[in-house]
Amino acid sequence: MKIKPLTIIRIGLAFAFLANSLTAFISPQDFLDLINPSFLSVILPFNATLLVILIGVNDALVAILLFSGGKRARVIEWWAIIWLIGVLAVKVTGGSYLDALEEVAFVAMGLALVMQGRFVDA
Repeated sequence: MKIKPLTIIRIGLAFAFLANSLTAFISPQDFLDLINPSFLSVILPFNATLLVILIGVNDALVAILLFSGGKRARVIEWWAIIWLIGVLAVKVTGGSYLDALEEVAFVAMGLALVMQGRFVDA
């Protein structure tokens, strides 16, 4: 079985979302340290701790969908990019510039998948 390069990108991006999901549940303070100095701390209508839980759930779902591929590929890929751009904005406005550079790589991975038009190997 030949593995396509985009499959490797998709799986790599899925692992990034999985790692973030696990971090949200295992070490929520890491996320709070990113959120509190960012623009989100000003505009959030609820406690940042709730946002961390929502981040963990979102990232777990995105990871699962990325790992599985599936028929809703366009929705998944666009949601992943929109989410990652939001994360990039949080990191930049919170002063985490080196972390933001890392986020650019994940956005690029998502864009590569979108430019091909699908996640699934066909």
